[in-house]
Amino acid sequence: MSAKVESSVTLSNKREGEAPVEEYFFEGAEKLLELWFGSRNGRGGSLRLIPRFELDNMLDIAKCKVLQSAHTEFIDSYVLSESSLFVSERRLILKTCGSTRLLAALPTILQLAADYGGLDQVPFLAQRLILLRKQKKSVAS
Repeated sequence: MSAKVESSVTLSNKREGEAPVEEYFFEGAEKLLELWFGSRNGRGGSLRLIPRFELDNMLDIAKCKVLQSAHTEFIDSYVLSESSLFVSERRLILKTCGSTRLLAALPTILQLAADYGGLDQVPFLAQRLILLRKQKKSVAS
């Protein structure tokens, strides 16, 4: 017997030549997604090898964009329209607020880490979604 899992994202109103409109649950006002990556073979590359255009595409899914960036020997940091993104060799931290969709971007983040960094394991994942008291009541109802 197999169970079918339903996604919280529903596609609707698809028009020819346009991206589908999504109905999406509200993740909360403040959100944090932190991932630490590794590889099964112990080698792997770096998340910093992910090209900027791929990061931009991932952030489009999350409904935010890069406004400014800064790079050091150890980390790439991005000021986003809805907060911040930090990318180091094996860690990615995406902190946002407002109506962004962090969880929608998670599959793309995992794929980019595998494709460009050779990183296929996530030994640590922290997700924090902060709902306002009023939002919690409406979610519970």
